[in-house]
Amino acid sequence: MPDTLIIYEKNNAIVCAGFENRKPVSLDIEEKKDVFRNGNVYVGHINKILWHLRAAYVDIGMPDDCYMELKEGFDYLTDKDHPDGELHVGDDIIVQLIKQPLKKKPATVCPAIEIDGRLAVIKYMGQKQNTEVCFSSKISDKKFKNEMSSILSPAVPTKMIALLRTNATEASHEEIVADYERGHRILENIIELNGKRTKGSLLYSASPKYITTIRDSAEIEVKKMITDSPDVYVTLKDYLSEYRPEMLSALEFYSDEHQALENVFDMQKNLSEICSEKVWLKSGAQLVIQQTEALISIDINSSKASADRKNFKNGFLELNLEAAREISRQLILRNYSGVIIVDFINDKSTPGPAFIRELEKIFEKDKRTQVVDITKLGLVELTRKREEGDVSSLIKKYKLISK
Repeated sequence: MPDTLIIYEKNNAIVCAGFENRKPVSLDIEEKKDVFRNGNVYVGHINKILWHLRAAYVDIGMPDDCYMELKEGFDYLTDKDHPDGELHVGDDIIVQLIKQPLKKKPATVCPAIEIDGRLAVIKYMGQKQNTEVCFSSKISDKKFKNEMSSILSPAVPTKMIALLRTNATEASHEEIVADYERGHRILENIIELNGKRTKGSLLYSASPKYITTIRDSAEIEVKKMITDSPDVYVTLKDYLSEYRPEMLSALEFYSDEHQALENVFDMQKNLSEICSEKVWLKSGAQLVIQQTEALISIDINSSKASADRKNFKNGFLELNLEAAREISRQLILRNYSGVIIVDFINDKSTPGPAFIRELEKIFEKDKRTQVVDITKLGLVELTRKREEGDVSSLIKKYKLISK
């Protein structure tokens, strides 16, 4: 986890980089005034319905229509009630943007509106749920679950659920209830606007990524948050004052006129490495990372490490584990998703069941990455859940690296 966050503005972009012992471990880039941020809620207009695919295409004001999966028995937040109870082309509908467009795939919107809080998430499910209060899979305390269920269940309306985050176990009951009520008010206000706003209207603006980085991590132990942007500083200060007052002392405003904040943390070099196909390891080995339409391929090249007899003696196991740790970091930094095929150095110790167990321990810190299997050719297959596009395209888009 990062011990330092830096947030700076450049070329209409906001860069939030996390460092652990001065080494980058996380990176988020977004437009300074992002009109179409994931989590935003809009009034959309249904332009097309594909009943055989149970899908619709919705206009929220983006250059292209967004894809929306239709849900069985869902009570859509629309401006019209039809006798058949179905959606129709021409209806306006409240939707939430959940995925950005990627290559040839359109952006994705969802009619189930979710408001994220620091301790609790409140979600409009569009249909009555058997379980009104849910809990993070990491919460195992039965007493806590029973207590919070009895407190929150009467407050959760029909067609909604409340989900308590992992860090809720560290908060008081009063704090949890206050966080839930805050999100519930926002969601109720959105629902009340149903039929009262025109298509493309922004009903709710999600928090910027530098806020969600702090909000969504129960384990984050940031000792310093440094920004050179007055606007970002004020936003962070306001958020921390209300939600994380214990972290206010970590917030710093950087104002050195002689050296930019990005230069202090060598961001030009770090961003260049993220865009590079080749990554050197301390052992002298090298990762070769190549992105294609279908998958990400990663080859471990022993390179200079081959000259070390110790590596041969140990069967390259340590070298492969070192490579796996760096692959995990690179996947997070580059925000790669989809199928990832890794060609580790093949010897008697790898690949095998014991090696796979070691890989699972390494990748478990990244909730989006899963170790799938070993192919017949001895290649390790990983998958990583998609969240927006890879950051290299954003680095190029905002020209964050000087030529």
